[in-house]
Amino acid sequence: MRRDDVHAVKELIADVVLEFYSDLEFLPKNRTDLLAYYAKIGYLDDLDHFERDYVGNDGAFLVLEDEHGIHGCGGLKRLNETQGELVRLWLRNDLRGRGFGKNIFDDLMKLAMAIGYREIFLDTSHRCTAALSLFRRNGFRECPKYKDSIGDIYMRKEIGISV
Repeated sequence: MRRDDVHAVKELIADVVLEFYSDLEFLPKNRTDLLAYYAKIGYLDDLDHFERDYVGNDGAFLVLEDEHGIHGCGGLKRLNETQGELVRLWLRNDLRGRGFGKNIFDDLMKLAMAIGYREIFLDTSHRCTAALSLFRRNGFRECPKYKDSIGDIYMRKEIGISV
């Protein structure tokens, strides 16, 4: 991701969040208001500091883009020396089912292995059925809650051998 991509990534996230969670009473119902709400609560602050929170911390933030804009994203963050976390895996609806989300996922998992993480965690929602299926097909299993999140499903996968 480049610094110039941050606003477009936030818009993508807001659009997909509205697709899956527009029925939640506490969330604003349009992109502008949702982004203002997120700015107020600091929900997307990691994107404003992606160099520190991702790139400079044994992680990465990837975007799927073409000449028309950003269509997908995903991040890898350090939890501790041996554990990483997949975060902000979002893809526009019209691109789902065509392998684009899997490509982002695969690239992040390859990076996690190259860094040397032994476990990868993620949180998601029962509403995101295609993502859940992807994670389960790739060896992720449900685990206890490991952080505060509005997600209702927490998952982990061992990817390395302890020494």
